[in-house]
Amino acid sequence: ARQEALAQDQGAEVRAALAGNPRLISDARQEALAQDQDAEVRAALAGNSSLTSDARQEALVQDQNAEVRGALAGNPSLTSDAAQQTLAQDQYEWVREALANNPNLTSEAAGERLAQDPSRYVRMLLS
Repeated sequence: ARQEALAQDQGAEVRAALAGNPRLISDARQEALAQDQDAEVRAALAGNSSLTSDARQEALVQDQNAEVRGALAGNPSLTSDAAQQTLAQDQYEWVREALANNPNLTSEAAGERLAQDPSRYVRMLLS
């Protein structure tokens, strides 16, 4: 009940703090925060180590805000193959760098894509 109240707090800083809390395991809470109007809140959730739902990862990878995608790309809990493949093609090099630097990059297709990245730094991080 406390997390439910905090998820609806007027202050974006409060919602962002909740979204980044590794003890935030409620799927309903994560889903609500993934749709928050404040990008800081969505980015905090995208980087949260308890974000293990492939469906949630695949929703956040479509976010218009690059900070959100970058936080997701660097999240060691990023398990969705589809999300990894999408991030490997992100328009921003720093988002692709975050993915290449992710110790749990598991998607074979994303790895292949990053190995062909135009950025030498992305390719270097991959090795």
